[in-house]
Amino acid sequence: FQQFSSRHRLLPNTSLLNKYVALLVHPSADIRYFAISTINAFCKSLGSPDAEVFVIPILRPFLRFQPKLSHLTTRQGLEACLQPPWT
Repeated sequence: FQQFSSRHRLLPNTSLLNKYVALLVHPSADIRYFAISTINAFCKSLGSPDAEVFVIPILRPFLRFQPKLSHLTTRQGLEACLQPPWT
């Protein structure tokens, strides 16, 4: 049990990510900008491969194609991967 507890603490808390992910395709450009910036910061802090392992499955419904880490850590890169905004 001790080994599981210490491993569980190492996993990232993705609850914030789950709250922001739908905002990536929001009609407002300002809201999309700040949501993308939040996801970028999250991915930068995780680094590779954790960003790819934990973040991409959550983002997948909103993506047009499978992003690389460079897409996840820049605003322009993530924007290029996203579905068009909702209208």
